[in-house]
Amino acid sequence: MAEPAGAQPFAEKDFELPLEPLKITLAGATYTILPGEEAELYSRSFHDTEQLLALHRFAWIYDKDVEPDWAVRLWRQWLSVYSNPVPGNWPWHPYTAAERLINLLYFFRNYGVPSPADESHIVLARHGPSIWDQLEFYGDAYTGNHLANNGRGLYLGGLQLNASDWIEAGSRILLHEADRIFDDHGFLNEGSSHYHLLATKWYAECWLAAEEAGRPEAARLGDIACHALSAASMFAMPGGLPLIGDISPDCPPDDLVCLAFGEKTGWLERLSGTAPETILSCRVEARTSLKPSAWRRRQMGSWSAIWHAPPLGWPEQPGHAHQDFGGFELHYGNQRVLIDPGRLSYGPEGEDDISAKSHNTLLIDGQGAYPENKPYYGKEFREKVCGPSPDYQDTSNGFSLTTRAVARLSGVDSWRRSWAFKGEGLRLRDEVAGNGRHRMYRVFHTPFPVTASGGEIQIGPVVLRTKGEVSVLPARRSLAYGQSEPSFRIIVSNYTNLPWTGDVEICPAS
Repeated sequence: MAEPAGAQPFAEKDFELPLEPLKITLAGATYTILPGEEAELYSRSFHDTEQLLALHRFAWIYDKDVEPDWAVRLWRQWLSVYSNPVPGNWPWHPYTAAERLINLLYFFRNYGVPSPADESHIVLARHGPSIWDQLEFYGDAYTGNHLANNGRGLYLGGLQLNASDWIEAGSRILLHEADRIFDDHGFLNEGSSHYHLLATKWYAECWLAAEEAGRPEAARLGDIACHALSAASMFAMPGGLPLIGDISPDCPPDDLVCLAFGEKTGWLERLSGTAPETILSCRVEARTSLKPSAWRRRQMGSWSAIWHAPPLGWPEQPGHAHQDFGGFELHYGNQRVLIDPGRLSYGPEGEDDISAKSHNTLLIDGQGAYPENKPYYGKEFREKVCGPSPDYQDTSNGFSLTTRAVARLSGVDSWRRSWAFKGEGLRLRDEVAGNGRHRMYRVFHTPFPVTASGGEIQIGPVVLRTKGEVSVLPARRSLAYGQSEPSFRIIVSNYTNLPWTGDVEICPAS
């Protein structure tokens, strides 16, 4: 793949040296940089690799507190150290290179290129060949959404830099990967609400760029984007966006809420001309085509619930899903009462967030329904361990699931969980078949302080009524990658003979 040979497409501009300190947020961590300390920022050690990657991806230029003069100062420092691609190192990792290229092109288009412009243009031109030489295809079992983002970098970079071979390669990758990473209903096959919005944004911006350039693939990119925008409306819960599965470090959820709720905020607010209206009208028109898939949603009176229902029961692989089978998020009115805590980070601090005990589900003898998934597990192995795929049923007043995955536990045969909305309340029922005595743990997470007494558990505007030993533990709810707030984990424990049925009645507090 060749570097573009044409003249640089952006206006050259002289920028001032920044005089005030800079506060820069990288994957949830904030750093203060004084003028003249740019080299120290690039040479420092980071607690989380995602912070290092965020520095090199340049998405922080969208922060309203980052002045253009500071952005240029950090770009000049980057050029002095990293201008020559080195395959295999983090600054030129293909995903990072694609993100940096797109973010810098946005900046240069809006603010101009620091003089001498050729210095920046030469290095921008190196990004396409570097991405192409390191495309992240590892076979179906290991290739996630990164390859689509590689194609996005080539496509958008090619359009801006007038590189026809970049455009053609990027287009082919984007169209091919859309069939692989999205399901028939338009959802990203990775078990994460935030990553679905992120991938939706990728295709939406490529569609807009294709329309502007009069490209032949614009119609197909538009179909993909509108289908994904249709699916995104599933996440417009009354109390706010549910952060189920991993949270991407590439941008805060608040930047993409616009795609779920159809509001001109965040990313849409930064678009120019009629682009926001184009996206919003597409979303409204496509929403009526939404059908059930790996995500279920029910609205009954004042209640709204959402479930991640992985087709195989196992967390999607490759992907960003958690061991949340049987879990759900529940809103009453416009308040979140039972929440999915999300995931704080990809480092040690976030490892526990993936497990079943960090979701509103049932544990039998301390075990979740499905083990951790691995990309090298084959279909026959998964079925040998956990039996056939679970059965999901949309009922007239709720939802139910049944699995035999728990039969891998000695003495246990099957588990059925059902949600039934009746009148002003909700009945959650667990039915476990088998024999012998077992410990049942029903786990719930809430942002509200908890009061438990005499079989009643009050959490904010609702009460849970059930039988069992109740314990309340401190927990946290992730707001964005690396950012969280306190929450609470409720565990209802029953040591019982099988078969067993346990009910939880959830109703408004009197």
